[in-house]
Amino acid sequence: MSVRPWFRSSVLRLASVGSALLLILAMLIPVRGTQAQTTSDQVVSWVHIGDLHMVDTTLSNYSDLKTIVNDINSYMKDGVNFALLPGDNANDGAESEYQLVHGVIQNLQVPLKAVPGDHDSKGPTTLFLKYIYPKMPDSFDFGNYHFVLYDSFNLQNVLPWLTSDLNAAKAAGKQSVIFQHEYDINSCCSALQALIQNDNVIMVDTGHTHSNVLANDGHTVYSATRSTGQATEGPVGFSVNSLDHGVVSWKFQPLGQWPFVSITSPADQALLTNGEQVVKGTTSIHVKAFSDASINSVSYQIDGSAKVAMSDRGGNLWSGSWNSSGVSDGAHTIDVSVTDANGKTGTDEIKVLVDQVGSYAPPTKSFGPENNVLPASTIKGLLGATGAGGGKGGGKGGGKGGAGPGACATSGTTPATTTPAPPAPPATTATAASGASTAQPAGGKGGKGCGPGGKGGGKGGAGPAACTTSSTTTATPTATATGASSVTQPSGGPGKGGKGGHGCGGPGGGPGGKGGGPGGKGGKGGKHGGASGVCSPSAAVTPTPNGITP
Repeated sequence: MSVRPWFRSSVLRLASVGSALLLILAMLIPVRGTQAQTTSDQVVSWVHIGDLHMVDTTLSNYSDLKTIVNDINSYMKDGVNFALLPGDNANDGAESEYQLVHGVIQNLQVPLKAVPGDHDSKGPTTLFLKYIYPKMPDSFDFGNYHFVLYDSFNLQNVLPWLTSDLNAAKAAGKQSVIFQHEYDINSCCSALQALIQNDNVIMVDTGHTHSNVLANDGHTVYSATRSTGQATEGPVGFSVNSLDHGVVSWKFQPLGQWPFVSITSPADQALLTNGEQVVKGTTSIHVKAFSDASINSVSYQIDGSAKVAMSDRGGNLWSGSWNSSGVSDGAHTIDVSVTDANGKTGTDEIKVLVDQVGSYAPPTKSFGPENNVLPASTIKGLLGATGAGGGKGGGKGGGKGGAGPGACATSGTTPATTTPAPPAPPATTATAASGASTAQPAGGKGGKGCGPGGKGGGKGGAGPAACTTSSTTTATPTATATGASSVTQPSGGPGKGGKGGHGCGGPGGGPGGKGGGPGGKGGKGGKHGGASGVCSPSAAVTPTPNGITP
């Protein structure tokens, strides 16, 4: 049967129109995935969830993680590109801990990125890959930015890949961001330092410090966000990090304190990394704003002048235009305020550097975060931490000795002696040959801390009681525990305090605990790690069974 010419031409026209419609639809509908999401006016933002140190469901970090995930899903998912876990997800690297984390983060409605930490490495790497993030190392792009993730405790093996990856990003004209667990870049190898300086790395975002820290060496911004578990300062929350046309911004958000607002552009003078970020002429002011109710209004003001309304650009981004030629060259303050539908308000503030010629003489700074930490800023959530922090030292010292016998002289004390500790279960019991026995926690060594160690060992055992007769009976039980010295303890003799924590980038642990009673010996102070001590697996100290170490 022949096909009429008019019918064939009609079919061809319809096919052409259909193909065109499919092409248009393909261009309009974004592909779901971690590398295909669009950016809002070249602003890329992510939520940094601090180190979890997950143990079980009874601790507050478990419920806090659930709150953070709910907040992101309910109030922030349209305005952030992804969320980050910076390591130390499972406190002891146990599968049960990973499973708890996975059970919460699987509900997250934005892409998740993650790196392992030293606590994660207590268990097999396969658990991190199975429950948290399936690929390590990894890299991805958003707009003009390139992001890399890797295990900083495996840097020597990763370095060839990292070098190739960052070199390629630079060749493609990308600005790069590094995600790793360790903050102390200054103590790291020269090869990584060279990559940061030469490959257009504008930010290094980390965990490990347990506190909020922000630093700028004039080339790269370094940040760390307060831990969700075992925080050493302030309330639990998360930080929002943004890149806006090469400008880095960072701000911490305590849980439940809405609205949140952060100025993403222009650059805060404290975070300037090049002369192009100096304000001149007419410039755009960009703001990211989130709340548990709709945002009603956003406005900015310069140096306390009249407020100027800003416009909603979508994706939780607001903008306004400012003609800086109306002010003198030098530093000026931009304040932004947000009001939501519940009448609650939030504010942010930065100082910007104005120069109508665009001249900029960068200050002379040393490499890395060590000597370039920003001062405390209440509005940004910085409480003055320097990045040397690292959590507490050793656990509680030796327990109280057994009760003295009924007949002994007041001055009749017998010194306790120590013996090498063979492996033993964490809980031990010291039993006097005469007198009541007392359960005795181990006087364990302090765990590794990156920065100042915490308090030293606990209180020693009580000395023998005063008696009225001259007869005495001596008992010599021995208490042992993993990572601790065993104590041969006479009846009523002093228990030995636990050893202080190891400082790994700051001062060591504090002095040992005070001995109890006559002859009670205090615990030994922690080792000093030096002003720029290296945090590495080789410096790890066996954690005490009586406390969680950072």
